Amino acid sequence: MPKLPLCLIGALALPLAAPMAAEPTQSPPVKTAGIAEMTGLTPEMERLSVLEGSWRVSVEQYRPKRDEWQSGETFTARFVRTIDNHFLETQLVVPQGSFGYVTDIMFSWDRFRMEYRAVIRENLVGLIDVFEGTFEGGTLALDNRETGTAGPNLNGAIEPNRLRLEIVDKGSLILHIDVWRDDQWRQGTRYRFSRLTFGAP
Repeated sequence: MPKLPLCLIGALALPLAAPMAAEPTQSPPVKTAGIAEMTGLTPEMERLSVLEGSWRVSVEQYRPKRDEWQSGETFTARFVRTIDNHFLETQLVVPQGSFGYVTDIMFSWDRFRMEYRAVIRENLVGLIDVFEGTFEGGTLALDNRETGTAGPNLNGAIEPNRLRLEIVDKGSLILHIDVWRDDQWRQGTRYRFSRLTFGAP
C-alpha cells in the first residue's frame, strides 16, 4: 500500500487531535441611528427657540480704567432658523460712521460631542471663529480656547474670547463677549437685546 504524504496524514489526523468546535451563534446586528433619524429640531436647539424673531440691539463697551460701561450704537437684528432647523443665525451690523462692523453668528448643537457650537464671521479681518461650550445655569457659555481659531488683538498677540448668551427672559437677552487676558476672563463688549417681534417673519 503506498504511503500517504505527511501533510495528508496530518490533515486526516486533525479531527482526532482537536475535535472541531461548534460554530458560534451570531449576535444580532446592533441598530444604529440612521441619517433620517438625525434630522429635525433637537431638544437642545429647541432650548434656543427664545432667540427667534427680531430685536433692538444696543452695544456697550467696558472701560477697565474707569470700571464702567460706555454705551454705543443701537441697531436691529433678527435670529432665524436655517437648514432643517439645525442652526440659528443672525447678523449684527454695527454702524460706525461710514464703516459698518458686520458679524454673522450661527449657533448649533453637536449631538456627537454633546456640546453647543457657535461659528462667527466678521468683516474686519475676515476670520471664521469657532466656539464650543454648554449651558451654565441660564447662560450659554462658549469659548475658543481649544478650537484653534482665536484671532490676534491690536498688538498682534493671539487672544481667546468667550461668548456668554444670557437669556434674561423671553423679551431680553444679553450677549457678553469676554477676553482671556492675564490668565483670566475679562469683560469686553456686551450686546443688549430687547424683543421687537417673535418667531419667523
